Amino acid sequence: MVNHIFDIDGRLDPDLAEVRAHFPSLGFDLTDLAGSRGVLEKLAERARIRDTNSITVEEHAITRPEDATTLSLKSFRPLTGSTKKPVLLWIHGGGYVMGSAGDTDQTLAHVALETDCAVFSVNYRLAPEHPYPAALDDCRTSLSWLQENAVQLKLDPARIAIGGASAGAGLTAALALKARDEDTQPVLFQLLIYPMLDHRHRTPSSRAIQDPNLWNEQTNRLAWEFYLGTLAGHDELPAYASASLATDLANLPPAFVCVGDLDIFLDEDIDYAQRLRQAGVPTELHVYEGAIHGFDMLAPDAAITQRLRADVNNALKTAFDAALSA
Repeated sequence: MVNHIFDIDGRLDPDLAEVRAHFPSLGFDLTDLAGSRGVLEKLAERARIRDTNSITVEEHAITRPEDATTLSLKSFRPLTGSTKKPVLLWIHGGGYVMGSAGDTDQTLAHVALETDCAVFSVNYRLAPEHPYPAALDDCRTSLSWLQENAVQLKLDPARIAIGGASAGAGLTAALALKARDEDTQPVLFQLLIYPMLDHRHRTPSSRAIQDPNLWNEQTNRLAWEFYLGTLAGHDELPAYASASLATDLANLPPAFVCVGDLDIFLDEDIDYAQRLRQAGVPTELHVYEGAIHGFDMLAPDAAITQRLRADVNNALKTAFDAALSA
């Protein structure tokens, strides 16, 4: 397959290009994992919530069933609106190796307010210290806890959506598969924002980013190696570890999938959305022209980011409203 390099400088959205010029060191060198985590922390600091007058922010501690250790979630709940709120279980990004539940506070607060839902962000364990399936286990534990305690938390157990960005969206896709296969209470909706789905690097876009200041092929390969741990390099992997491997996508929750057309995950995300539709899963796909991976964190005030947020909020609200009237 012929390699293709994206023309980032020639095609980047003007708003993103202007912001990127002031952040020349946005890349992540995962050979220096501590340094990379620091880079993401600096980006995330700009997204910390400042105004709590219209929303309640809480920390929740739950117990992991496998070893009785503590798993934390951070919740965002509007002070007004419905009393029995729908839920979004949010799974943060960071290549499976970085990030925390509070990385996108302002965005999650905005989602909660715009869709009148409660958002619970899970602080899952990171690789390489905790390789697969630790992160997915934490997400599954969080979903089960929400389902079991919804009434006590004044939430609607019939309207629980799951979602995330990048690796968090990859975990969301895997969680949707796992919840379906375990035949538990169905998940209402899956929100997949530029998901990291495929460890194989077989598509043109997976090799199209070499710029060291962006999420690139080398960084992505190393992130997958960290996440898969002893499974890295094996021919046979469970689909829960790399959701693109799933061959049966029937009976999954309706999905929203989005990605930038300058994102390393472009091909695998479009392919997954198409396969969901072919399996009979209602799926909404958005491809944002001139957008790189993580563009909304890079430029939270850009017009293209506002379009993404409007699309996300509309998809969630539509899913929540449809379930309420069903």
